[in-house]
Formats: sequence, C-alpha cells, structure tokens
Amino acid sequence: MKSTRKTAPATILCALALFAASCTSTTQVSDNGSGTTTGNPAVAARMLVADIEPARGAHVYLRPRTYLALDDTLAHARYHAAIRNGSTGAQGEFVFDSIPPGAYLLEVNNGAGLARLFAFTISDSDTLVDLGDQLLLREGALRGSVQTARSRLDSARVLVYGLERSVGLTTDGDFTIPAPQGVHALYIEEPEGAYVSGPLTNIAVAAADTNDLGTISVDSCPDGRCDSATVEEFIRRNSLAGAGVDDIATANAAGRVLALRASGLGVSVLPASVGRLLQLGELDVANNKLDSLPPQLGRLARLQYFDASKNILTGVPVEIGNLTRLQELRLHHNALTQVPASVGNLTNLKKCYLSENDIDTLPDEIINLTNLSVFSISNNKLCAVPVAVEHWLDANDPDWSTNQHCSP
Repeated sequence: MKSTRKTAPATILCALALFAASCTSTTQVSDNGSGTTTGNPAVAARMLVADIEPARGAHVYLRPRTYLALDDTLAHARYHAAIRNGSTGAQGEFVFDSIPPGAYLLEVNNGAGLARLFAFTISDSDTLVDLGDQLLLREGALRGSVQTARSRLDSARVLVYGLERSVGLTTDGDFTIPAPQGVHALYIEEPEGAYVSGPLTNIAVAAADTNDLGTISVDSCPDGRCDSATVEEFIRRNSLAGAGVDDIATANAAGRVLALRASGLGVSVLPASVGRLLQLGELDVANNKLDSLPPQLGRLARLQYFDASKNILTGVPVEIGNLTRLQELRLHHNALTQVPASVGNLTNLKKCYLSENDIDTLPDEIINLTNLSVFSISNNKLCAVPVAVEHWLDANDPDWSTNQHCSP
C-alpha cells in the first residue's frame, strides 16, 4: 500500500479489511461534510473509479482547513505533522495515522479529472475516521475575474483553502481553478502586499460543473480600512487559534493599527501584507520561528520599535533602511551573518541589539549611527573589521572584541 502509514492500530486494520460499520470506534463522514471521531487519530478509505473498480495510484492530500499553498506554508513548523501526501494502493485503499487534532480537508485525485473531497475534525481522543468505500467524481472548477484599482494583476494569485491550489491571474484578472465537488473558500494574494482579500467563503462546486463567480472586487484600502483584515491574515497565516485582532493589535479611534504584539506565539511567517499597516509604530514578533522578513517591512515609515529577537533569521532585507524613524531595533539571538549597508540610514536609532548572532562583518555605513545610547554586538564572529568601524565599535560597545567567536 502506498501511503504514509506507520504502525496501524487494530481499528485501522479493521477499516482496511472491511470498511464497514462493524469497526465500532469509527464515525462515517460524508464528502465535504463534517464529523468528529471519539485514541489514535487516523483516517482511512477505499476509493473507486466505478462501482467495483479500485482507484489505484490516486493522489491523496491531507491538509488543515486553514492551509494555503503559499511558498512559505510548508516552512510552518505547526503544519509539518498535519500535512500528508500519499497514494492509494492496489485496492484503492489508503490510511493516514497519528494525525494531530484539528480541522482537515482530504482530497483524493487520480490526475485524470476525477476527484473527491472530505472534511472532518479530529480531537485529542479520536481513533479513526472511516470514510468507507467512496466513488471518485468528475472534477469541477471555479472561474472568475478580479478587479482592483491597481494597474497590474498578473502578480496576484488565487488560492483555495485546504487544497494544493494556486493559480495566477491573467493580465485581465481572469482565473480558472479545477476543484473537487464541495464547498470551498478562496483567497486572493498579491505578493507586493498592496491588497489581500479576506476569504471568499461558501463557494459551491458541483461535479463536472463550473461555478462562474463573475467579477470579484478587491479593495486596495488606500485609507487603511483593511488594517484589521491585515491582522486577521497574520493570525490566519500563522494558525493562531483562539487569537483575535484585539488580542495582538492596538488601534486608534479610526481603526488604524498602531502596535502589533505577537511575541512567543509560534509565529513562522510575517506576511508581505504587513507593509499595509502604514500607521504602525511598534512591531514585536520576538521569540518565535521566523526565518525571514519580507521586503515590504520597509514600507512601515512610522515604525519606531521593532523586535524580532530570538527567532531563526539568517538575513535582514535591505529595505530596513527605509525605517528612518526607528528608535529601537532588536535582532539579537538569531542566525544573522551580516547587516545590510542600508542600516546606516537609521540615524534616529537610539538602541540597537545585535548580540548572539553569526555576524562576521559590518558595513562602513554603520558609523552613521551617531545617536545610540545602547549598542550590543557581543557573541558574534567579528574578527576583522575596518579601522573606522573598529573605532566606532570601541566607542559604542567597549567590550565588543572580548566576546567574539574567532578561530585561533
């Protein structure tokens, strides 16, 4: 059997052998319906392409319902155990076991236009979701046209929650996405972060049918009306279950977000759309799992406090030099190897923390930072620096040279 199967409990073996209600620890779930089982979480089924013909070698994809097929999604540590890929065996069977609790979509697709979608929820006490014998159906599609005030649309994408679906728009904003029968939610992403729609929900697709959604208008939010939607996207992209906008964001009376505080929440991605928070003065994403920062960070012209310490960052975008109002920068305890020359533009910086990294060089431009009251760069790899930079370091962190990791 071709599936990501580990040691199978007796209930799974029962499901594979019989696929019948006699497996007493299972709950039958209809396609794209919902169900909750009530031990060792697993899902199993046998797929058919005709009444008695097994669907051999069909692709099987298990995804959290909040999953989006974005470039950085698979880097999300919290998704690793929940994402499964497999294929059906000689009898059309498959099983995924040891599934973490959560809400899931499972798609079976034979790659030849036949597919089936199932939705279910698994809790801590679940044993087995037995889908039984299921017939693959002719795949349908979603079609529409996106309209916005932006002059170009071909850099945007349309994605389907819980599925491996990501298609680009034509220059006219048109798109078509194949999708199995069921009820779906769409998401429109623009890589530059200028606009990102919230989810378009409850979109039905029938077997062998195309649902034409017509024109979808996307607001570019020039007056900041999408600040709360941007925070909602941040929450959604990081699967911060139970968190609300007011839990991590502070806004003014006009609804503009002034502070975003998400320290220690397991955050693994800072979306490009954060660049829309044009009134943001404080951004705290310390003690998380970030391995990169988006270039759009440089659009936060009002930012005065930025803390991305205690992550796994290996670099900083050159656009950080656009944050000319920044007064405190915390990037300590990461994996940085260098600092961009543009940091020399941060002439209002008063506190800068770069200790506990792998920095082995500093740009000459760093000597432009003349208003510092606190500067820390201990425990790095600064073993040879230009004379001018060395003098600047002596003035701003007198002990800097005694705590560098240099080879003898």
